[in-house]
Amino acid sequence: MHGLLDAPHGAGPQRVASLRQLGAYSLSAERQLAAVDTGPSQALVSPLAAKRNQFVSQLNEARSRLTKAAGVSAAVATLLMAAYAVAEAAGVAGPDRGYRLI
Repeated sequence: MHGLLDAPHGAGPQRVASLRQLGAYSLSAERQLAAVDTGPSQALVSPLAAKRNQFVSQLNEARSRLTKAAGVSAAVATLLMAAYAVAEAAGVAGPDRGYRLI
């Protein structure tokens, strides 16, 4: 994921493709984290129970953020494509027209 974020972002379809790829990576990472077995929550000594609870909380937060990142990436990609379609229909889209929303 860092490679995608650190790579130079092109304009137009490359940007939309990057957003969609980011969303796919986010969903994949969330699914992998969902499969993490955190072990039993009962009959643990207090220090171990506290660390386990902290880990579970951080794991849930990471999963939530990844789910949100996937949704935002998809929404922004869709918004960019829709805005470009409107501009194209109005005859103001395209690199030759100076209008490069995406």
